[in-house]
Amino acid sequence: MAPRKSCSALAIVVLAITMASSEIRADSIDDVMNEVRASARVRDYDNVARLLQPLAERGDAEAQYQLAALYRAGQGVAKNHDAAFALLTKAAAQGHAKAQYNLGTMYENGWGTPVDAVQALRWYRLAAIQGHALALAKTASDEAAGTAQAPPSRWAVAGDAPAEEKLRWAVRDNDAAGVSELLRGSVNVDAQDKYGRTALMEAVAAGYLPIARLLLEHSARTGLRDGIGDTALLLAVKDAHVEIVQALLAAGTDVNERDENGNTPLLLVAARGDAALTQILLDRKATIDATNNTGWTALEIASIRNHETVTRLLLAAGAQRPEAAQRPRAAMTGNAGPEPDDARNPYAGWTPLMVAAWLGQQEIVAGLLKERNVAVDVRDNEGYTALARTAMRGHDVIVDMLLRAGAQADAALADAALADGKTALMLAAEHGHAKAVERLISGGAATGAVADGATALALAMTNGHDAAAIALVQAGADVNTADREGSTMLMLGARYATTDMVARLVARGAAVNAVDQHGRSALWFAVDHGRADIVAALLNAGALPDVADNEGRTPLLRAVQSGSGDMVDALLRAGASANAPSRDGNTPLMMAASGGSAEIAQELIVASAGVDQQNRHGDTALLLAVSGGHAAVTEKLLAAGAKPDIKNAKGEYARRVAQRLRRDDLVQLIDSRKAADGIFTLLR
Repeated sequence: MAPRKSCSALAIVVLAITMASSEIRADSIDDVMNEVRASARVRDYDNVARLLQPLAERGDAEAQYQLAALYRAGQGVAKNHDAAFALLTKAAAQGHAKAQYNLGTMYENGWGTPVDAVQALRWYRLAAIQGHALALAKTASDEAAGTAQAPPSRWAVAGDAPAEEKLRWAVRDNDAAGVSELLRGSVNVDAQDKYGRTALMEAVAAGYLPIARLLLEHSARTGLRDGIGDTALLLAVKDAHVEIVQALLAAGTDVNERDENGNTPLLLVAARGDAALTQILLDRKATIDATNNTGWTALEIASIRNHETVTRLLLAAGAQRPEAAQRPRAAMTGNAGPEPDDARNPYAGWTPLMVAAWLGQQEIVAGLLKERNVAVDVRDNEGYTALARTAMRGHDVIVDMLLRAGAQADAALADAALADGKTALMLAAEHGHAKAVERLISGGAATGAVADGATALALAMTNGHDAAAIALVQAGADVNTADREGSTMLMLGARYATTDMVARLVARGAAVNAVDQHGRSALWFAVDHGRADIVAALLNAGALPDVADNEGRTPLLRAVQSGSGDMVDALLRAGASANAPSRDGNTPLMMAASGGSAEIAQELIVASAGVDQQNRHGDTALLLAVSGGHAAVTEKLLAAGAKPDIKNAKGEYARRVAQRLRRDDLVQLIDSRKAADGIFTLLR
C-alpha cells in the first residue's frame, strides 16, 4: 500500500472551521475528537453523535462517515437510512473510500434511496480504486443474486423511450441480441447520460466483452470521458478487464490516456501489480516513464509497492530506475524529513526513520535508532508511526527493532481520527504479514483492539490471510467478536477463509449458529459464496440447516439459486426443509423451476417438496417453469402430480402461459398429462 497523498481528515476539519461563520477554535478540534473516542469506548453513543454533528455539518468527511454509521445502526440517534444516505453522499463526494463503499451498499440494497445497481457499482469502483478490500471484492464479482422470475429485457418494454436510452438498457442487461438490433436502427452510439457515460463505457465497466466489440464495430468513440474523467480504456484497466483492454487498443485507443489524477493505464496497472496488463501495455508502446500529477512513474510505484514481477518487466523495457529509494538517504540526519512542498517526494512529512522502516532498510533503521533522542513514536501527516508503516509492509525484523527501542505497540489507538484508528497489529493482519503479527503480539500488542468496528482478526479474515489469522487465534484472539453488522469471525471465514481456518475457529469455540443483523448465519454465507467445502464442514460442526435470513431465505433456497447440486444434496441430507418459503413465498422448488434446474428440481421432489405451493403472486413451481420455457422441469413437475389448472394472481394458468409464449411443446406436455389424468375439458 502506497502512502496516501490526500490531506488528513483533521486538516479538512480545520479548513472547514476556518471558513465557517461559527467560532469554533481550530485548537479545540483535538479535544473534540479525543472526547469522541473516549465516549465511543464506553459506548456513550448519544455523546458521540452530539460531538460529530457540528463537524459533519461543516463538511468533515470522516465525521460525516462516522455519523452515518450511527444513523444506520441506530446508536445515539434514531435509526434513519435517509439521513445516513445523505451523509455518505457528502463524504463519498470528498473521496472518502469507506463512505464510497458504504454508499454503494445503500444503492445496492435500496437503503435511503431507490435500488440502483449502476450507481452501486460506480461507488464500489471508486472505493476499490483506493484499495478498499471489500470494494475490490465487490467489483471483482458483481453478479446479482437470482430471482424467482427474471424480468424481460428492459429495452424491449421501454415503449417510446429514445433509442439511446434503450441501447443503454440493453447493454446493462447484457443483451447482445438487443444491442445488435438497436444498432441496426437509428441510434447515436456515443450518446452520454447525465453521468457522462456512453453505452461503450457501460459495457466496459460491466465486463461485457461481446457487447463492447459490437459497439466498437459500429464506430463507438473510445476517447469520450464520463463525469469523473474516465474513458472506456481507463475503466477497463481499473477493473482489470484484460480482453476488453486488448479490444480497445486494437480499435486504436490512445494507450497513454490519463485520468483526473494524471494516471496513464500503465501507472494504474503498476500500482495494482498487474503483470499481464503491464506487458500488454508495454507491447502497445505505452510511455514507460510517464508521471502522474504527483510526479510518480510506473517503476517508482511498482517498486515501492513491492510488485517484483511488474518492476522486472518495466526495467527490462527500459524504464529509468527510481530515485525514490535514494532520495531519503541523503536526508537521514536527525528527525527532519523532506520538505512538505516537494511534489515529487512520496515521503513528504515523514521522518527518516519512517522512510527507512517503510522501505525495509534494516541497516539505516539500526543506525537511526542509535541516535540520541530519536522520536520512535512520532506520527506522519497521515497519523502513522514508523512501527505502523513497517508493519503494513511486513518488515518483521524492523518491527522487532522498533519494539525493542520502545515503540508503543498500540500507538495508533491514541488518535483514532487518523489512520482509521488502526494499530500496527491491525495493519500487519490486514495485509497478511503473519511474522509481523507474531512479533507484535510478542511485543504486547492487544489482539482485541477495535477500529471502525473491526479487530485484527476480522481484518485478516476479511482479506483471506489465513496465516495471520492463525497467529492471532493461537494468541487468544476472541473468535466470537462481531463487527457493526453482527458478522462474526466464523461468518467471515465462511466467505473468505480455507476449510482448515474454519475448522480452527470451530475448535476454538466459534458459535456455529450465530446470526448477524440480517439473520444470516455462517452456513448461509458459505452457501451464498458457493463454498461447498465450508458448507460440509459447518454442517458436520452442527450448523442448523434451516436458519433463514430476515427475508426468509434459507441456505437451501440460496443453494438452489446458485445451481449447486452438491450443496443442495448436503443440505437435504442434513435435514433442511424442502418446503421452507422466503418472505415472498418462494420455495426451493420454485427457484429450481424458474432457473430451469431439472436435476435439482427432481431432488427436491424426491425430498417431498410441495409441487403445488404458491408464492405471494400465486405462482406455482409449474407456472414458473412454463414461464421460463423450461421443458425438462415442466415434465418432471407434471410427472410428480403438479396441477396445471392452478391460477396465479393475474388469473393465468400453465397452459395459457405456454400458449402466450407460443411454446407448443409445453402445451403438448400439459395436455398429455391432463389426458393421462382423465381430464379432457381444457380451460380456454
